[in-house]
Amino acid sequence: MRTLKNCSHRVRDFFLYIVIGVFVAALAILLGVHQAKTGQRPDLAFKWIAFALNTAFVFGSSLRATRPWLRQPKLWAVLAILFLLHGTIGALVISRFERIPLIWYVPVDAAEIAFFIQAIDWAFAKGEPHKA
Repeated sequence: MRTLKNCSHRVRDFFLYIVIGVFVAALAILLGVHQAKTGQRPDLAFKWIAFALNTAFVFGSSLRATRPWLRQPKLWAVLAILFLLHGTIGALVISRFERIPLIWYVPVDAAEIAFFIQAIDWAFAKGEPHKA
């Protein structure tokens, strides 16, 4: 049986998805207009867009695996540190290459997700590690 609270969450989530979609589309359009005005190649920002999507995938997968701790402030502190580490190292590596083959993200993502889950498990260690 659906409750009013459950329906309101679904409506809120639906509108949130719409806002995110409109934001991503507007960002893509603005990026295209900016590149056209400045004479940049169309694929110049692709490596940064791929890195942003990679970041969302890595952190989304890590959050899904550590769901029991979502309401714990310690999880968000650990994720903030990991986000700074991921962003700094990623920006340094990506800025050194003109093009990044997308296939490179597969092993890097797998290693990062495993590392992130281990770091979160270590932060919450009380004897028995979390089984993801």
